[in-house]
Amino acid sequence: MKKIIGLLLSLAFLLAGCGNGATESTQEDGKLQVVATTTMLTDLLKEIGGDKLQVEGLMGPGIDPHGYQASSSDVTTLMNADIVAYNGLHLEGKMGDVFENLVKQAKTLFVLEEAIPESTLLES
Repeated sequence: MKKIIGLLLSLAFLLAGCGNGATESTQEDGKLQVVATTTMLTDLLKEIGGDKLQVEGLMGPGIDPHGYQASSSDVTTLMNADIVAYNGLHLEGKMGDVFENLVKQAKTLFVLEEAIPESTLLES
């Protein structure tokens, strides 16, 4: 839990620094454009980012992220974002290739999974 809080605080500091011109933003109003995969991540980033972010959720309420397949317009939305946020741990299982391509394109990714110690994960 401490690692998750630390990662979220790090993200908050990163975002605060970006608001001062540290990273180029695609928004005319100076806000970083963030696309989050799930509604819980969308809500979390809106709270953390406040007025520094323009957060868009990829999946709407009631959508099962396990079976979600990104459309071509979804991929365009992800490519146009300054930051792409996703849960990881195979929650967005059918989007693995999309995330791999984003890494190859040097897109900035925020992956919540990276804050969870492997020792606390259950084997499937």
